[in-house]
Amino acid sequence: MFTERQLFGGAITCDIPTAWRDVSDVRQVPDHQEVWQEMGGAVLVVEILQRQEVDDAQAAQFFFSDLAESNGITSSSDSQFRPAPSAIAATIEGAVPCAGLGFQKIKLGRDHDISGRPRENQPIEWTSIELCALRLPRVDTDLLVTITKA
Repeated sequence: MFTERQLFGGAITCDIPTAWRDVSDVRQVPDHQEVWQEMGGAVLVVEILQRQEVDDAQAAQFFFSDLAESNGITSSSDSQFRPAPSAIAATIEGAVPCAGLGFQKIKLGRDHDISGRPRENQPIEWTSIELCALRLPRVDTDLLVTITKA
């Protein structure tokens, strides 16, 4: 069962599984992101980004690599990616959907506990990442949607 949710103050609407929770109800989420989480651990992130200077054919790989870097991945053996034909039809004039599927070996949880003390021995697992960048050149924007699951 899905519920229509308003994102970015109602600028965008999206059907999200009813049981998923809005992460901003439990922690700070940057203004350019909307984050929803399934109780089983899957996470949906929708980000509004300034358009990146990368060819559409390379956009999905670019965003996957950028995510890997922000996840602290430094070895190519800890990341796998393949572009995928987008099943999303661009219904916005001039929009270009770019999609891909991959895996990254990342630490689960946060780097620090609630008291700010560093956590040690966090589990490291392969995490599935599905992404789609909806490129909006008319407004100089990339809308990045990712779904992750460990």
